[in-house]
Amino acid sequence: MGGVQSFLQQFTGGGGGGAVPAGGQASPSPVSSSASSRSRSGSTRLGVLQDTGSTAEEQYSVVLHDDDWHTYDEVEGALVRLGMPRVKAGQVTMNVDQVGDVVVVTGALSSRAVQESIRVLSMDTRLVTSVESVHVRQLVANAGYMCEWLAQLS
Repeated sequence: MGGVQSFLQQFTGGGGGGAVPAGGQASPSPVSSSASSRSRSGSTRLGVLQDTGSTAEEQYSVVLHDDDWHTYDEVEGALVRLGMPRVKAGQVTMNVDQVGDVVVVTGALSSRAVQESIRVLSMDTRLVTSVESVHVRQLVANAGYMCEWLAQLS
């Protein structure tokens, strides 16, 4: 697990906010793709893996993003390797394809569940993932709701 910890520290500086793409390149904003903006409906909260450790640390979500390179079987297999039941992994795989992204696990960066998710999804299978602050992700979603509301006023 030391590799995942150093990988995270390289991009977070030991704890910062915002989105940290697991692929290693900074994104312009925590939610920058059109697929992510479509996910503001709340359906991305499908992740079934939850770290039950201490809540004293800031919480982060490992987000799986849709891509055109991986098959359903590859994505489903990676989710099963994380301990997700095969039926649920199939549902999550279909949801990420339809919505654009899905939160797979939420917890502290130091938690085993978050580190294992990053290792399996991003480093082992090269799926498109990001690690995002739960707080920042909620702020971005709220900003989207406000923009929609303001557009309806005019």
